[in-house]
Amino acid sequence: MSATDTLCFANADGVTGNPTIDGFFFTDAGIITTETEPGYVGGSRMTFGGAGFPPVVFQGVRDTGTGTLVFAFLCRLDRTFDPRDVVVLALRPAAGAGDQARRRIDIFPSFLDVGADDPGPAGDPDDIPPGVPMGDDYHVRGNHVPQAINFYRADNSAAPWTAYSPVTPGAYEVKVRTWRPPVAMGSPDESAWSVEIRVPVSTATGGADWINLSPAGFGLYFSVVRIGQDVAAGPDVVDDYYATQFRFPVAPGNALTGYLDTTLQIDPSWYGTGLIPALQVPAGSNLGQGVRFQNGAMGVGCRKPSTGSALSHEISNTENNLLVSILENTGAAAANNVTAEVRLANWGLGPPDFSAWARPGGLLHNPSNPITVPSGGATAEAQSDWPAGAIPPAYAAHKHQCIWIQLSSSSAVNFAQSSVRRNMDFINLSEVERPAEVSGVGYPPPKDGGKTHDFLLFTHVRKVRVRDLIGRGVVLGDEMPAFAAGALQQPEPLPVPKLEMGSTAVGNQQQWRDTVLYLWVTEGYRRTGQTLTIGKITAEVLDEGPGAFGYVARHEGIDDPFSWSFEGPGLTRRRPGVHGLKVPHDGVTTLNVKLKADKDGPRGDVSKDPPAKGPGIGGPDGGSVSSGDGPTAATVENWVKRNFKWWWLLILLIILLLILLMR
Repeated sequence: MSATDTLCFANADGVTGNPTIDGFFFTDAGIITTETEPGYVGGSRMTFGGAGFPPVVFQGVRDTGTGTLVFAFLCRLDRTFDPRDVVVLALRPAAGAGDQARRRIDIFPSFLDVGADDPGPAGDPDDIPPGVPMGDDYHVRGNHVPQAINFYRADNSAAPWTAYSPVTPGAYEVKVRTWRPPVAMGSPDESAWSVEIRVPVSTATGGADWINLSPAGFGLYFSVVRIGQDVAAGPDVVDDYYATQFRFPVAPGNALTGYLDTTLQIDPSWYGTGLIPALQVPAGSNLGQGVRFQNGAMGVGCRKPSTGSALSHEISNTENNLLVSILENTGAAAANNVTAEVRLANWGLGPPDFSAWARPGGLLHNPSNPITVPSGGATAEAQSDWPAGAIPPAYAAHKHQCIWIQLSSSSAVNFAQSSVRRNMDFINLSEVERPAEVSGVGYPPPKDGGKTHDFLLFTHVRKVRVRDLIGRGVVLGDEMPAFAAGALQQPEPLPVPKLEMGSTAVGNQQQWRDTVLYLWVTEGYRRTGQTLTIGKITAEVLDEGPGAFGYVARHEGIDDPFSWSFEGPGLTRRRPGVHGLKVPHDGVTTLNVKLKADKDGPRGDVSKDPPAKGPGIGGPDGGSVSSGDGPTAATVENWVKRNFKWWWLLILLIILLLILLMR
């Protein structure tokens, strides 16, 4: 059983309690607060994306107080807050085929540019969560109702959707949270949002217009849809908009297209399975839990004598390599005979299919020797040796590899997560230059009959001051400790002690006062020509199969400008941080990627590729209205909108003052 098609809604932990429905459930890397949400302990988690910094995270659990299911969705690396961003959640009474009723809930979390808000012209001010470092403002807006929520029903598999209003609307509690992560100056703004929704399991609590969900397995499909606008619009771009989708089950060909209304098609074969162990007979007879990677994509990599326990992407031909998968088991019984098969691709965006990635020549035991993964939280490692003398010469020029691991077993083993790929690497600046390959292998032929695929590359840069991670009471969540430990353990000429993953909240802030981490992530999407219409806009559906690649970069110099650039054939600049790329069908395009942090250097995207055809925001070349050293027009506009209420108060005060002066 794999997390690609099965999710378990186990009871919330009796000690840590049930989740609070306020929109907050996950500590986003780089967002420094003292907030916690322990209500999902014991529940399921699923991450989407192919790097190590997933753009979408799902968590699910059963609330023991209300008996409802709680679905939580986090979406980040969004370019803007768009009112058409949406979570589409579809349910059927039972998993599998057959003529069944269906229900669908479409949740629109954000208002244009400002994120979560209360309706009305005055808007709502930002929240300041506890523990935010002095001088930071993530523009958090939490515990809001969504901008809109639509309910649909169909009473058999062939019937079209019908919009309806639930007879018991209070049974569907929904809250939204939005924020703006800290980015390096001159880098594109980033928007992030999360949604929590409470869903009844039966008509007894959901009302007569709801459905009864089978505890042994109900039908479940969802799609988290990010809408963006391609500002370098040309005649080949549909309404300038694009849609990226992250879906459960994870399968090709099940993206939403057409119209997001009563005509929307969700094929019965697209539904996966949701489990409710506490309501099964006997209880807990199908848990859907099992073996998974510890820390997701950061739990796989290459270990060498020179790097100690740290895992990286770099393959050495001068010392022996150990390719490692760190596994844990959430099931009740030990998992026997678990093996890990390793595939590699040159750093960048590899093919979307595991079989198209290369089996490393000279790698001993691939798949790895069978291991037992114990229950109860202890970890086990699947390992494959790669002696330096057995490494093919071709890897000398491509030491940094993308790693894809596929788990299997000859015994009856449940896999809560059977596959992961990691394209993130740890580096030290001030300057790094490396080739990145973008593959056109494994995709259907281009629909226009041409010989190339059109890719879009979106780059995001978060900036995290290490001293802020050591504040009293700071909650780092699951991701930030792994990022910090990996980056701070890299070879460094400065006498800086290593920071262990388990003790990232310990240390002297002065010790790290000038150390900064950059989370540099480039997402790759393939244009499909398919469209999704939401309201009055039509967006081109992008294929998320290429995944992403990135760095966690450490630098000593907290105020030094940070920049990056791409060079290579087939590149066009759509705007800073967004590039088009032509990739040959069944071939590859190699780019040169450079990152730099220097006190006298430039900021932001300094790529020199030619502009895309068509006008862009801020000028005919599709570039930014700003040089990158200050706020963009969009940033200023967003600031004005966020402070709209205070502008009105200022105007009223001026009017009152004028009235008093005229008396």
